Amino acid sequence: DQMQQRTLQDRPQLVKSIANLIRKGMSDNSLIGFLTQDLYLHTGQAWSVINEAEQQIRAEQEELEPRDDGLLMPPSSPKARAELRQSQQSQRKRFGKWALFDKFEKALAGISGDVILKLRQANDIGARRQILLDHKIPHAAEIAGKFLNQAVENLLKQQPAAKEVAAVNKYLRWGGEGRYLVAYANDEFDYIMKTYHSDRMIGGAPAKKIVQVEWIEEGFQAAKQRLEGIAAPTLVIDATNGTTNEFAYLLDGVGQRKTDIAIIQNKITPLLEYLKTLVRAGKVEEAKRLIDEYKRTAILMFRRGVVDKDFGGTLANYGFDEKSGRVYVFDFGDLSTGYQPAYEFVDYIDGATNTYIERGLRSEVDDEVANYFQANPFKESDFYNQSGKLLFGVDFTDENATQFRMIFPFSEAEVREMFLNHSIKQKGKSSHRAELRHSRIDPEHISTKALRESSRTGFLSDARAKLPTASVKPGTVEPQAMESLRAELPSATPPMTALASKPAASMSKLPSARAELRTVRPPNRVDSEAEVRQEQGRGVRKGVESPTRGIQQATQVDQKKRLIIPLEKLSDDAFRKKFLETLERRGKDPHLEFVILASGFELRAERKALKLLNQRNVFVEFNVQLFGPERFGQTVKSEAALMNNMINMMRHEVGLSPREFSTRVIVIGDEKIFQKVQRRDTPKLLAQPEVMEAALLLFELDGALDWFRIAGSNGVLDVTRSILNLLNQAVRSQLKIEMAA
Repeated sequence: DQMQQRTLQDRPQLVKSIANLIRKGMSDNSLIGFLTQDLYLHTGQAWSVINEAEQQIRAEQEELEPRDDGLLMPPSSPKARAELRQSQQSQRKRFGKWALFDKFEKALAGISGDVILKLRQANDIGARRQILLDHKIPHAAEIAGKFLNQAVENLLKQQPAAKEVAAVNKYLRWGGEGRYLVAYANDEFDYIMKTYHSDRMIGGAPAKKIVQVEWIEEGFQAAKQRLEGIAAPTLVIDATNGTTNEFAYLLDGVGQRKTDIAIIQNKITPLLEYLKTLVRAGKVEEAKRLIDEYKRTAILMFRRGVVDKDFGGTLANYGFDEKSGRVYVFDFGDLSTGYQPAYEFVDYIDGATNTYIERGLRSEVDDEVANYFQANPFKESDFYNQSGKLLFGVDFTDENATQFRMIFPFSEAEVREMFLNHSIKQKGKSSHRAELRHSRIDPEHISTKALRESSRTGFLSDARAKLPTASVKPGTVEPQAMESLRAELPSATPPMTALASKPAASMSKLPSARAELRTVRPPNRVDSEAEVRQEQGRGVRKGVESPTRGIQQATQVDQKKRLIIPLEKLSDDAFRKKFLETLERRGKDPHLEFVILASGFELRAERKALKLLNQRNVFVEFNVQLFGPERFGQTVKSEAALMNNMINMMRHEVGLSPREFSTRVIVIGDEKIFQKVQRRDTPKLLAQPEVMEAALLLFELDGALDWFRIAGSNGVLDVTRSILNLLNQAVRSQLKIEMAA
């Protein structure tokens, strides 16, 4: 409160007081950090006073504690430089060269890892001196060049070399993935390697292209040029243009692999994960401090002219480096130096962004931490000065551009050696264990050597679970189908038990309906990774020929499925109610994704969706995604073109070929839009409350029903009561066939 009551004229004196406290060794005091941050964000005049205070400290020849927080800047005026030279001469006369050398070495002993990384890359004495001056290392200005270089060399010899940094076991394993990147890591290794998903499409473009354009050319370059000390140290090796060799690494259970794009990064603990660890250990106050540090980092990044376009997911893009104790941004995929994203970021900061952060902390970390952020959120005033000018990029100038350039601690050659510097040895694992390891490394690889009932999700598995003891509620279509099916099954013994108890000889005499069985055949053993990828990409398995399945081969029960729903349809109360009921039943099915298609800007559409759903965040609770025109590079294109692009994108995601008829992708709409979307390869269902039930039934009947024969001439399916009964009858027949088998 006292801070808020101070006038602008009072602030310079306060800055001097802060500088004096810092001089007395209180640089880690949280109150000083708070006051300095307030001045840093709100008072442009404070900079000149800070510089003046710093010059006074140098003139008084006091030894400062090492600071690397970017808040104090070296003097840059001619007068300040002259005073600095005078201070250098007086220091050398006062101490003597060897005494000064000893003091300088002691000061170097406390510097941070970031400074060491820069010193390792510096080419000459002048560059090293400038690095030390930038980071306020005592006596860096007055010590002679040869003594400075000797002290730095002694320090670097104490640091582990590249060969020593590499882990004893260089074999990496799968360490997580995002929209278009997959990470590989080793518990003994301080660095991770990321590369693109080789078989994933995003917005109709390969993941590799998105990584090149958005992650490397835009995001990484912004971090590299401006975010030293804010972005996690990162090295990109790009061999796509043929100017360098592919990056080789060792993958546990597989052996040597190569990629033409490798992103090497300091291992960072995601901030949410680290906050959870602190809360579990009872360190709630430390968690609150990290929330402040995260906010400070985001604001400093903004002042350097970089903004994270992922407004809703900004917290997930930051992490904590447990070695240096710093908060870093590590996901560069949405970083931008554009003014338009900067204005949009500030526009949404008081609403959507703060709400997402608070809810994320509440659901993932702890109520007390969430309440702390709720009471101390981002404010628009954090990003404007008192005259109303946007602070975007104010700290990044031609004079300090070199200071903010990110430096990776090792060269490309050293990194290559680090990841691959010994001969590949066979692990001696059994083929089964090796295959399991490969499954963990590639999470999209699904082993089908044994078909387990527990892995079969969706309507059919629910029906099986309910059949032996079904206590159904009559009145709805699905329970009626189950009741009639129960009447046709033996009542004394559950169907699966009865079949399991038959002797082997009688098992060969099953009814002829077995020929109609939709089989899921395990793939042939494949030894090479390319063949595994090829099997995955096909996404379909050969099935038994049947009169009811002449269009498409039978598919696995756990195939990916997508239901596309225009955002405007959620405005209908009855449809919205059925939509929420369906989410409660199937919204967490890992193989089913609900895709809401917006015709306008995604952030505005998200606000509208949350308002329609009474602020219930279905995007967090369930497998629901929101897509807008910007995902396809569209601005003012027709809704029909947008829907066509959405269908094509989803069909590619689930592994469908362009000419393949399938119900794995279903779109909901109205007659007007469907008249312009002229295609017959994907079911088009008219929006009405019953359509959600029909869509789930069609998903289960993929490959077992000529669905387009019951659609209209334009391929549109009007879900009437008779159509719904027909779909239920088909599901019952399919279920009986599988149970007989």
